Amino acid sequence: MRRPFNPSPAYLSVIPDGGWPDGSHDKCRIATRIGTAQARVAAMLVLTLPGTPIVYAGDAIGMRNVPCRSV
Repeated sequence: MRRPFNPSPAYLSVIPDGGWPDGSHDKCRIATRIGTAQARVAAMLVLTLPGTPIVYAGDAIGMRNVPCRSV
């Protein structure tokens, strides 16, 4: 039987408490910045870290930035 993942206390002591945002309205969407495949890896990482995962609206489905037309 495989042992469950147990991160070392040294690792856990240097990561911040609270949430893990992987995007916001202040930055380009993560899929635009690093590509769809790597955005999926980033989402998996955020969901496996201790604390609260925070996923910006649309990032969960791999949404990319699109050019906006003038209003």
